[in-house]
Amino acid sequence: MVCNGKVMNVPRVNYPEDFKGLKFVMTRGDGRAGEKFTRMAEEKKNDLSLVNDMKRIFPYMLAEMADCTVASKIPRLKKIFQSNLILKFIK
Repeated sequence: MVCNGKVMNVPRVNYPEDFKGLKFVMTRGDGRAGEKFTRMAEEKKNDLSLVNDMKRIFPYMLAEMADCTVASKIPRLKKIFQSNLILKFIK
């Protein structure tokens, strides 16, 4: 899970329940978020955008069109967004 710093300022220990109401971007067909998360998206308890590949996740996060992504293969992205380095730069 990679979220921007604003999202992680609130304690979130119960996944996926504590992430209800947030905007997510994920790669289409990636099931790593789990069944509960998928069910929440189907029930519109969170806003989910699906993209075709991982390189499309970055613009969503930069433009703040998404609060979080479930993409463990990009550890540097986690550090960047949780520290708000990019978000401070673009504002």
